[in-house]
Amino acid sequence: MSKNVIADRAMKSLSACKSLWAKSERSDGSWVALYTHMADSADVALKLLYGWLPGGTMEVLERGSNQDIAEQLLVFLAAAHDLGKATPVFQLKPHISEDLCSRVYDAGFPEAYQIRGDDWNRVKHALASQLILEKYGIDRSVAVVLGGHHGKFPSKKSADTVGNAYKELLGFDSEQWRTAQRELYCYALELSGIDESALKQVKLSHAQQMIYTGIVIMSDWIASGDGDVKLPERWDIVDVDFDNTPYDFDFKFGFTASVVQSMVIDALVDSVKPGIMVIEAPMGSGKTEAALAGAEIMASKTNRSGVYFGLPTQATADGIFSRFTQWIDKVSDHKPHSIFLAHGKSAYNRNYAEFRQYDVNAEDDSNGSVYVNDWTNGRKKGLLADFTVGTIDQLLMCALKQKHVALRHLGFANKVVIIDEVHAYDAYMDSYLYKALRWLGEYNVPVIVLSATLPPATRQKLIEGYLGKGVSEQVTEGQGFRSHKVTLPPPDWARSGAYPLITYTDDTVVKQLYPAADPKRAAKVNIERFGDTDIEICEKLEDVLADGGCAGVIVNTVAKAQKLANELSERFGHEYVRLLHSAFISIDRTEKEAELLNLLGPPDSVERPHKLIVVGTQVIEQSLDIDFDVLFTEICPIDLLIQRIGRLHRHKRAVRPAGLTLPKCYVMGCDKFDSGSAAIYGEYMLMVTKYLLPDSLYLPDNIAPLVGAAYGESVEPPDCERELFGAAKEKHKARIEEKETSACEFQLREPNQGRSDLTGALDYDKKDSSDKNGESTVRDGENSVEAIILQLTKGKYRLLPWVDEGKIIPADSVPDSYMAFTLAGCKIKLPMFSKIWNIDETIKELEGKGAHLARAWRDSHWLNGELFLVLDGESKASLCGETIKYDKHTGLTVEK
Repeated sequence: MSKNVIADRAMKSLSACKSLWAKSERSDGSWVALYTHMADSADVALKLLYGWLPGGTMEVLERGSNQDIAEQLLVFLAAAHDLGKATPVFQLKPHISEDLCSRVYDAGFPEAYQIRGDDWNRVKHALASQLILEKYGIDRSVAVVLGGHHGKFPSKKSADTVGNAYKELLGFDSEQWRTAQRELYCYALELSGIDESALKQVKLSHAQQMIYTGIVIMSDWIASGDGDVKLPERWDIVDVDFDNTPYDFDFKFGFTASVVQSMVIDALVDSVKPGIMVIEAPMGSGKTEAALAGAEIMASKTNRSGVYFGLPTQATADGIFSRFTQWIDKVSDHKPHSIFLAHGKSAYNRNYAEFRQYDVNAEDDSNGSVYVNDWTNGRKKGLLADFTVGTIDQLLMCALKQKHVALRHLGFANKVVIIDEVHAYDAYMDSYLYKALRWLGEYNVPVIVLSATLPPATRQKLIEGYLGKGVSEQVTEGQGFRSHKVTLPPPDWARSGAYPLITYTDDTVVKQLYPAADPKRAAKVNIERFGDTDIEICEKLEDVLADGGCAGVIVNTVAKAQKLANELSERFGHEYVRLLHSAFISIDRTEKEAELLNLLGPPDSVERPHKLIVVGTQVIEQSLDIDFDVLFTEICPIDLLIQRIGRLHRHKRAVRPAGLTLPKCYVMGCDKFDSGSAAIYGEYMLMVTKYLLPDSLYLPDNIAPLVGAAYGESVEPPDCERELFGAAKEKHKARIEEKETSACEFQLREPNQGRSDLTGALDYDKKDSSDKNGESTVRDGENSVEAIILQLTKGKYRLLPWVDEGKIIPADSVPDSYMAFTLAGCKIKLPMFSKIWNIDETIKELEGKGAHLARAWRDSHWLNGELFLVLDGESKASLCGETIKYDKHTGLTVEK
């Protein structure tokens, strides 16, 4: 029997509740009956179930029940989500039109209710829906799905008290309202076909509650829209038989698989239930391609319908985007699939913007394999797209007490997750990562982790976090009063110092593979400790670049990079020096990165200059595939130092300048740590690097031993520095503990820990915590402000002189889409430029100075809600008592 026939038959059993409304403000001025919206939502849920939701996610919902019950429950919850609207507190809201209220009264509902102004805000209809289900004997683990369908699960206090405290507002003391609620409850039962007695026996795990809630939210949003939503067809590769059809690596990537890549593919093809895989291999060894190939096989084996590729920064995410889309073209199942670039500045990525909206009714297939789907292209819904590239923040927020977290979990549950450069995350971020991995493990989401420099202890935490095992498991030895807890030593796979190394799980079994290092990529890097004054650096560069060459100089702070680049430009000439750091507007930074890739990228795509000096910060170690003949780097933790060295002789070249044929790295600041470096990394980690730093570094052989020693607390300082080292170590431990404690404040609990249901899951432990604080960054550090930079000269607002020739911007009307897009690309993160810097004061001052622009441009989706920093004709502005200047070559500076 068709769903429409069932809905029609069920509707005949309704009487008074037909007058109840669900939506009062449609675009055409009409209203939607509650029972109609229920049927629409149930219909959307069915379409999602059979046309969008992948089998792997459905398997999570089927645990503890059979397939029919899981499907029926999904449709029931989608239909019943707005039961709480069948209450006087909702139907008789103060601002509702008299016509709608009259319909309710004319249907025989009591008129004596006194709905005060704030009552309808105290008793949310989502919570009312949950309470109605609980009144009918439905377990709270099921009912809470309705309570959370507006993005936030009810607090435990409200769930326990509102039903009794507000009986009259909920209609629980009125026969007419109770009858209407019962009619609609039975209507949802009939729409779904679920047996009431079976429904009362259902209890859901935390993972199931999250996924059901995400789907109900999605169904509600789609059913509430004015038009049809064109969702893409799911990526379906479950029919691929990799056991009998060899994986065609050459076709998909254009070259023959390496040893690491081949072993990843073979291991996953042979696995029965792939879980998490950690790939540790040298820089430039093809880990990205190994992960993409592995993701395809994992998606097939576990019935997933997409891939998420998470990276440490916006720049690295932008850098992988084109490679990612090229891979999708190769693995496409000849259907259009949605893609989303998930980070705060994705709108300014022109490659992403070029993916036009695909018309699913179009007969031609000229759009390729991926497109930007209008419905999934947004902050809350973007992760529902099939393929997502983004910063790691998107995954870390799965562990954050944040509104609509269930929708985020749904997006990740459908995918294979790749986490790149995991070594780049600090203790604060790691705390979120381990919690997020625990949830992914509960969903059986396949995960691939990539790193060139991973401490063994981190490897253990990643895998045991995913599996749900304690990192420091304890057992009880002895009996009675003689018993005591003993911490077990790490398992062999956790202690392994092999490199390269592939560690992976097949169901709950942990396995390891030991690929042979590529002898062609083996290298000896000579290390020289070096002073860090500008004069010393300039003189040494003059010496080593006497016959030409391309040098990289990496320092740890933007201010130091700017100062050094200025000194080098005066010594060598501006044409021989380039500067790259995070304090450039998006347009300028993109242009600078493109230029460096063109000058210093892979040999087959560049025209390498005779002489060039690139000064930069950590952005160089994390993002660009560029190659230096010689490297100068400020001291930093040993694993990050190795990452920086990965840009030294990165590519094989037939000829290098005389004296630079062998890779050499000068490490600056070993004798006295720069205050900025100490603030970023801590003195302890810098001291560890200082003591471990060899005269010659053999790659890749030395990578694992050095990283293991640095994070294994086995470093012994010289006697003269033992006390200083000990104090720094204690400060480091306290700092880590503080970060982890701070990170836990707004984290979700692990699944199935402490509660039987998700009621109260988003409650904060501290009484003064707010939603705004709860949605704070998952990165540790000071809050920052971003603003769009423009100029005001001769009474006219303009783009910066070098951006689109400094065109005039209309100040009293909305700029056209091209101008607005260009302006949005002039956004920059403002530094904490003063000891008395205050984020609230900064925002207030920017809002005041840019109020006119904000009002005139609020109808532009590019510019609405943005802050504006207006420079004068000299490219300067006063802000919070400081003078700020922006220069195309130097970036943002604060004048002293």
